[in-house]
Amino acid sequence: MYMHHMEQPYSETQTENQADSASILEVCLCHHIRKTSRFMTRRYDQALKVSGLNFSQFNVLLAISVLEPVPAPEIAKYMALERTALNRNLKVLEERGLVQAEVGKGRRAKILRLSTAGINALHSAKPLWVMAQNEMVRHYGNHSANRILEIFSRSANAE
Repeated sequence: MYMHHMEQPYSETQTENQADSASILEVCLCHHIRKTSRFMTRRYDQALKVSGLNFSQFNVLLAISVLEPVPAPEIAKYMALERTALNRNLKVLEERGLVQAEVGKGRRAKILRLSTAGINALHSAKPLWVMAQNEMVRHYGNHSANRILEIFSRSANAE
């Protein structure tokens, strides 16, 4: 991935006058994280393609497998995912028979479990994930990959 080197490192002392569009994009953490996220998602999607899953679907299956049986809102919270994004993935996974959803009692949310097909799909996708993960670690280097995990884990747990 090509990364433009900043002429000047970010400083909290930058003024509004220094905040032109190019300068903002150069130092904006959110911009770089989202750009990197799209890059990584494409790589994981490519690796998982053979399994018939994309990374979002794989990630939902993983979360369900860790927490099952689990109400859908808990999955959304666990993954820090908007309910609409979760519902889009769940719809596909349910239609493919990979996830079973029991209707909750009264107004309770549906309870999610992996079906046998879902367990098998997850099992066959994991080695593909390992290949993508190893590629990302090689790309960033072991030390940087561990540092990225440390930083992002701390950020995700701050909410």
